[in-house]
Amino acid sequence: PFRCTCELRDFIQLEKYSEGMMIGWSDSYICEYPLNVKGTRLKDVDLPELSCNTALLVVTIVAIMTILGVTVAFCYLRLDLLWYFRMPVQWAQTCHRVRRTAQEQLKSNVQFQAFISYSEHDSLWVKNELIPNLEKEDGSVLICLPERNFDPGKSIAENIIRCIEKSYKSIFV
Repeated sequence: PFRCTCELRDFIQLEKYSEGMMIGWSDSYICEYPLNVKGTRLKDVDLPELSCNTALLVVTIVAIMTILGVTVAFCYLRLDLLWYFRMPVQWAQTCHRVRRTAQEQLKSNVQFQAFISYSEHDSLWVKNELIPNLEKEDGSVLICLPERNFDPGKSIAENIIRCIEKSYKSIFV
């Protein structure tokens, strides 16, 4: 019986890569240890280089962790990843608050009837169609818009969160 561990890897690989040229290689060579390969023929055992070479394994893990760290740092700094985590939390908190607050009380605590969020691609339609149609009724509909109601000096994310909190409804175009 053989101990089919990394120490025996080169011997096992010898038969696999010699393309059957080993004379006297017996099918009766059986692994006894470790238990996950016990009873397996020696020539059928696969011991990858990565699992047998500790230095290579450490370098691979460090490289993967470095790439992952750089990717997370890039997303956090460049793509404002924190905003994408804060917005769903803020939305969930607002929904929870709405459910437990009476509608009339909620209406009395808000400053605007609606907050409108839109992209630059949709800005002409929002400014020429949506806003005039919402505000034309009797002039009492107060719409919160980024260009009118954002506080200078605060981040976009902070302004959006503040406007959502001060508005009864939110409209995302």
